This record gives sequence, C-alpha cells and structure tokens, in this order.
Amino acid sequence: MDYKDDIETVFQSATKKGLWDHNDVHEHVSHINCEISEAYSAFTKNRRSRQSSFDHATSDEERISFYKTDIKNTFEGELADTKISLLSLAGHLKISLNKESIMIGSDLVIERAIKKDNIFIIINRIHQLVSNIPNQYYSDCDKIPNVESKIILCLNAVERLASHCNVELNYFVKTGIWFNSTRNYKHKGE
Repeated sequence: MDYKDDIETVFQSATKKGLWDHNDVHEHVSHINCEISEAYSAFTKNRRSRQSSFDHATSDEERISFYKTDIKNTFEGELADTKISLLSLAGHLKISLNKESIMIGSDLVIERAIKKDNIFIIINRIHQLVSNIPNQYYSDCDKIPNVESKIILCLNAVERLASHCNVELNYFVKTGIWFNSTRNYKHKGE
C-alpha cells in the first residue's frame, strides 16, 4: 500500500484545522496514544460500528449525524483515528512511506499476541512503538529512516489488529478523513 495520497490529505486537513499549531511531536504522539487507548476502551465495552446507516445517508448532514452516533467512539472509529493520526505525523515529519518502505516486517510481539487472541498485549505493544517515535526523532543523527520505520511498524500493527478483529480499516479511515474535514478549527465546540 502506498500512503502518499492519504498522508498528504490527512496532514493538509490537520494543518488547516489547527491540529499542528503546536508543532510538537511529543504532543502528537500523546494524542496517538490516546486514540489507541480509546480503541481499547471501545473494544472492552463492545462499542462497535454500525456503518450501514452511514452508507445509506442521503446528505452530508445525515452522514455527520450517523458518523457521530454510529462510528465515532467505536472500536473501528478509534482504530481509524489512530491510523489517521499516524499518517498526520508522517506528513508533519515529511515522511512519504512509499511501497518499498512498507515492506518492513511486522512486529514479533504483535504476531504472537494475535495468535493468542490477546488484544491487550497488541494495544500495549502499539503504545510502546508509538511512544518510542519521539525518542528516535530527537536522538538519532540519521533520524528520519529510523522514525519512518517506527511509524511503519505502528501502522502495520494497527492494520494487523484491525484485520484480526475483522475491521475494514481503510473504509473507516476514509470516513474519518471525510468527517474530520467537516469539523471546526481545532474541533472547538464539539
């Protein structure tokens, strides 16, 4: 998968909405960790999406309403938000994540946890991978390739989790990108 178009779309939208005004990688990584925590919370509370209502909406107002009631704050929606935030970080760092770079393998801890069907270990590992991004960014002399590999590992882990849980992640990412484009500057008043 080539993320170039998604990265550009997500980063431009996030910048336009003021979500990069802080220009702080640490703050954005904290936000990503919040998103993955919200996904786990939704999973444990069995808050799952009802995407069919969104698909059958006939106007943007209906889509916004259905998104808020049937996708937002669900396991699928929060996983999508995690991926969207990772793509936004890649855009901020000017990392393209081309097809060749995506070939970096998946994480062994994730693969073992999937075999054991242990969602908690998968989520915990994603937290660890995400939390290591700023350390890599601020400490490495040749930082971008290492940061790129960390972001790719995170994206692969989120995608493996989604696949394991039968989540059509790309669908929810597209709907999340669309919904975010309708939101207020810095999501004020929401």
